[in-house]
Amino acid sequence: MAKSIWTLDRFDGGLATKPQPLQVGRTQTPDALNVYPDDLGAITSRLGYKYLNNSGLTIGGNKVRIIDMTNFKQDDGTERLVVYGATATPGQSGAWKYNSTASRFDSIDTTTGIFNYATPRIISAQYKNYLYSTDGRVRYKWDGTSWTKAGVSAPSGTLTGTSGGTGNVSAGSYLYKYTYVNSAATEGNPNSAMTADMSLTSLGKISIAGLQNPGSGTSWGINGMRIYRTSAGGSAYYLVASMPMTTTYLDNISNASLTVTIPAANYPPPSGVVMVSHKDRMFYAGNLSLDTTNRNRVYWSALANPEIVDIDLDFFRFGWDGENVNALGASADQLLIIKDKSIYELHMPDPGKSLSWFPRKVPTEYGGEAYNFAIPLNNGFVVFSKNGFSYIESGAGNVESTIQLSSDTFRGKNISDVILDQIVDATTGVTPSAMYLATGINYKNAIWIAMPTATNAFNDVVFYFDYLRGPGAPGVGAWFKMSNMKFASFAEHEEKLYAASSRLDGYVYEMEVANQFYDNIASGACIATEGPLQINAYYTSPQLYGGKNDYHYWKDLREVRIVASAMSGQSLILQISTDFGSTVDYSFHVNTNPNVDVYGVSGTVSHTNVTRKVQIPDNVKGNAFQWKITNSAANGVGFKVISVELDANIRSRR
Repeated sequence: MAKSIWTLDRFDGGLATKPQPLQVGRTQTPDALNVYPDDLGAITSRLGYKYLNNSGLTIGGNKVRIIDMTNFKQDDGTERLVVYGATATPGQSGAWKYNSTASRFDSIDTTTGIFNYATPRIISAQYKNYLYSTDGRVRYKWDGTSWTKAGVSAPSGTLTGTSGGTGNVSAGSYLYKYTYVNSAATEGNPNSAMTADMSLTSLGKISIAGLQNPGSGTSWGINGMRIYRTSAGGSAYYLVASMPMTTTYLDNISNASLTVTIPAANYPPPSGVVMVSHKDRMFYAGNLSLDTTNRNRVYWSALANPEIVDIDLDFFRFGWDGENVNALGASADQLLIIKDKSIYELHMPDPGKSLSWFPRKVPTEYGGEAYNFAIPLNNGFVVFSKNGFSYIESGAGNVESTIQLSSDTFRGKNISDVILDQIVDATTGVTPSAMYLATGINYKNAIWIAMPTATNAFNDVVFYFDYLRGPGAPGVGAWFKMSNMKFASFAEHEEKLYAASSRLDGYVYEMEVANQFYDNIASGACIATEGPLQINAYYTSPQLYGGKNDYHYWKDLREVRIVASAMSGQSLILQISTDFGSTVDYSFHVNTNPNVDVYGVSGTVSHTNVTRKVQIPDNVKGNAFQWKITNSAANGVGFKVISVELDANIRSRR
């Protein structure tokens, strides 16, 4: 009687739920949950998470749903974990920073009330020592202590002039304008209203009135102004004086002293929901209030000043289809513009000279429909659309032609086809209307992606993409699915991974807690009934039947040998099914404690691993076999499976 032994000792191929059963590779799995591979390819139950704040965030006694979370690290090494959230009541929103000493989040928006967003969209981007944030209307910046508006608005009101007596201003007619300056020395545009022709018949002074002090709360950060005037009878404006805020000014400056001209176009950043820092500039897009033609614009700031934008000249239109710009992806050398059904590159031969730039369309059939979803990975970005997850990677080409509309600099490929049914299926996948909620982060050689399933209005599942592993050659990528994870945002803070709850409870969690194999949900009043959550972890093998010619032969399964980590007190549940059946033919508890004898199971221990031999009853017969290993019901205990070996006798052809 011939024998067949099927050994699986690598489990790093990931999920393959879309292929037919016999197309699933030996390192892949058709069904697994809450597991991922270790560096050697063994399969382990994932580590758990614990709550960071002792109580959920609230505003006026109302629970907060966290919208976004980011890490803000300044040049002195100080790191702050910042979250943004809103209640179910319109206009109740705010921002908080984590207080590690008190294990809580302290409000950093207590007096300004700046984040009064009506829709759950917000984005942050860091430029040097400032954190810039927007809710799609106005952009703000935070220096770690206080908020101010990003950019400087133009003054309002009309100036008036009268003779101020004998002085140094030559006879003639003059016009005046003035600008505001903020604490970062950024100057805005001038007022649109000028003085009437103020004429002097001889040397004199001109008294200017009508200068406006914006005050605090309307144009934060403005602490000075600059006065400009024409030369006698001229049209160009020259700097007369820089001064603190005032309402009047006495001009006694001669025409010969006027050399510095007025700024041409110092507009504040345009409104919108997308921004990214790149090449010592800030790039802005996603203005939903604009008409469909202008929704495809991407603006850029002045060099070394993210708060000044020439909105009349400094922009490109990417495509002419009216699609909104959903995301911007910036790496060290690349800037991608991601739209619903298309992706572009902004080619920048000389980052300091915008006249050398030009747009190039990436030759890919994929776009990115998820709002602000562009996760850096190696030399490219992961994006998300109804086609699944795609990797837009850098190629070898570098075409310099200014009329080039397509480029070999980037190319796209789908990286989630093996789990596409889990992502875009009408029942299990995300609905297009909720796709904008998806979020992700690249953390320690894997990408964590949170997304909503079915008709849910918040993220309720996480996909884990290990891009160093995969079926066949390493580096293809392997997907795994996680439960118990309803997350709105991720952030890496002080080399740890954090996730913010997507539910209306205001909690933040520390992920991947060492030696913790359960999810510790906070005991606050809002979710007290959940308590610590059991991690239901399991892994299912592909169909095992021997070689290509062995499938049609009848087989008796005799023994299963399991090598697993020795975790005292943990019983693994081994289930065997035959011939693609959904019914479990055999189930057995496999104790990994080397000091416990179990009937029907023999065991040895070597270092940290335990080998168990499970004798299979005579009635387990079939053409193909499939096993599933899951953890027991005990809280707080994980497992690692190094190898599983099936020993069968091959009988006659069926």
